[in-house]
Amino acid sequence: MKRDDNAPEAATLRQQVAAMTQDDPNAHAVVTVYKSGQFGEHHAVVVAVESDVPFSEKDRAEALDEMNDGSANAPGIQVSHGEVKDADPGPLGGVMKCKVTFTKTESTDAAGNNLFTATSCAWLDGNTYVTVSESDGMTGLNIAKAADNARQFRAQAETRR
Repeated sequence: MKRDDNAPEAATLRQQVAAMTQDDPNAHAVVTVYKSGQFGEHHAVVVAVESDVPFSEKDRAEALDEMNDGSANAPGIQVSHGEVKDADPGPLGGVMKCKVTFTKTESTDAAGNNLFTATSCAWLDGNTYVTVSESDGMTGLNIAKAADNARQFRAQAETRR
């Protein structure tokens, strides 16, 4: 998959994450998209927040609440989800949770679609909170496959300090 830091679908998320982290000089956020397929139909959206210092208990509690709920509404977008499942976070530890998400948009894509499904897995450890959302074409909405993909991504992207 090719990384696309300028993907338009990441722009709104990037603004939201920047607003959430702007008052914390220790927080560093990355929002990007990975794509493959003839039309970019296989894609993963990655939202990562890393802190130079361990997360506070308040920050951890807020992240866990987000992992357990994560429903959201923004102008033109409504996100809901299915059952949240605990997943093995892998050798780097922490907590991992996965779910199927449903996103409905006011506007349609080039094919006329306005309802999109994806699997999302998020992990939280002492100073890192990452969500990886994969298109249904990548996982077939299989939570176990999404968790495995997230662990593989984490193994390549994160190192223990």
